[in-house]
Amino acid sequence: MAERPKTKVSKKAAGKAPKKAPKKAPAKKKAAPAAADPAILAQKLLEAHVRHEMAILSGKRLEQTIKKEVEAAYVFMSKTTLKDVLPVEIVLGVVERNVLSRPPAGGLAEMIGEMSRHFLTLPENEATCLADIFPRRYYDEMVDKALTLEVLRRRIIHRLVHNAGFPRLIADLLQALVKELLWREKLFSRIPGLMKAFAVSRGAANLAMPGLESALDGRIRGLVETHLEHLMREGENFLLRFFDAERLAEIAGERWGEVAYQPISNHLSALDGYDLEEFIVIGYEFWLNLRETPYFRGVLESMIRHFYDRYGSQKLDVLADDVGLGSDVAVRELVEVLSPVLSMPKAKKYLKARLREHFASFYTEKNLAPLLKQ
Repeated sequence: MAERPKTKVSKKAAGKAPKKAPKKAPAKKKAAPAAADPAILAQKLLEAHVRHEMAILSGKRLEQTIKKEVEAAYVFMSKTTLKDVLPVEIVLGVVERNVLSRPPAGGLAEMIGEMSRHFLTLPENEATCLADIFPRRYYDEMVDKALTLEVLRRRIIHRLVHNAGFPRLIADLLQALVKELLWREKLFSRIPGLMKAFAVSRGAANLAMPGLESALDGRIRGLVETHLEHLMREGENFLLRFFDAERLAEIAGERWGEVAYQPISNHLSALDGYDLEEFIVIGYEFWLNLRETPYFRGVLESMIRHFYDRYGSQKLDVLADDVGLGSDVAVRELVEVLSPVLSMPKAKKYLKARLREHFASFYTEKNLAPLLKQ
């Protein structure tokens, strides 16, 4: 086998040690990021949160936000009854404090008076007739219903006839009629000494026989009062027969023709601003007295408790639907009201300030510092 040729190595090269690879410099550690200043970070987070809330309460996002929140509220309402969230005792307390005990604001009566006076001056009252706002068919329906209340009709006539002033009115009327009949027919002319006097005048007859007219008044009144109770009974029966359903319908129809096509201002002409103010004062004083009576307090509490007995166990969304406030209506009306209001610069400025004030108590250095150390 042939030998490999030996490689020659110079003495110089043979005496040298093999070179070592140069050592790499140790890698420099990356500097840790500077710790965020909790106070600065808190302020930035606060402003970011405020911007976020303002964004969802503006423009198209406002409608989306309202719809989302209303739907969530109605889901809650579908699982909750009235008495669950608002016990009857709380409602009674609110009514006691704000309806029965707190004095009514004086400005309220002033506002009512101002609006009433303004109402009397509206040009619409001149251009509008009663028939324009109250069609005849509704009037006829009311009359027809009233005519079915036979017990009420009898009760009204009975109380009218037996009112303390009514018998006196009838007695005075009968006395005047009888006396006038006697004088006109000259029934005293056959009395000696009065024939010529009656031929002259009624005054001459009184001169011929002083005290005649007063004696006549007393005699007629005594006669009338003797038979007054019988007259009252007969009068009541007469009124019941006269004011039957047919006659009342006829009277109502005639009355409609008299008032329906007159301007509303004609019907209001008997009132002026001063009259309205007096009615308002009377109503105000009546209310102050009424609310202090045990009757009113008892009725009000009974009505509230009955409402809870009847509806307290119903779900809130059902109650809302019963009064026409479904979720779709709530969304629509909230959007219609809030959209223009929250688009106003003043409203935006106010809302932004309130949000910042509300969130500022959370975004503080004290609250954020522990979180940054984690």
